[in-house]
Amino acid sequence: ALLLAMASCLFFFALQYNTKYGKYFFTLGIIGTMFIAGFTVNPIVKGTDMITDSKILAAVEKYNTEDEGLWMAEAIGFPGANYLVMAGAPTINSTHAYPDLDLCKKLDPEGKYEKVYNRYSHIYIEVVEKEPKEKFVLISPDTYRVYITADELKTLGIKYIFTVRIMENYENENVSFDLLYDVDTYRIYKVNYNK
Repeated sequence: ALLLAMASCLFFFALQYNTKYGKYFFTLGIIGTMFIAGFTVNPIVKGTDMITDSKILAAVEKYNTEDEGLWMAEAIGFPGANYLVMAGAPTINSTHAYPDLDLCKKLDPEGKYEKVYNRYSHIYIEVVEKEPKEKFVLISPDTYRVYITADELKTLGIKYIFTVRIMENYENENVSFDLLYDVDTYRIYKVNYNK
């Protein structure tokens, strides 16, 4: 009802635009509409408690402060991968405005998949048991998936993994995982390199 009333007032003010005070009423009407529309946006109305009071966010901050290292969101797509960045953790697969070509070249030294990763992108990384046929797969114009083995985590320098999967299934003689946190289907693992 409020929106309809405001639209009606703006329409009336627009009709009166060429009168003596019409420009002023129309301008005030637009400013009033912008103020009311902006004030009712969720972050202002609801607050940021969902983020600042998050147990997961607090755990990421805690582990990263105690022993800083490079993080990876595994099997978590956009926007979940950006959650680590909100906690201040250095993350390899958050949203990238510019491609990290040095990082991608570690997994693709010949540049076979450069057309896939040389773009603004949301990066989805998944650990697999065997070397995949296609390492980089374009999902949409701004999203691609990377398949890596547990051994390649060392190549990337990963210290922590934020995931919804059970990483112990991907352990081998070179890599093991210590579960640090497990709440609400989210897990944080520390990666151990045995060699």
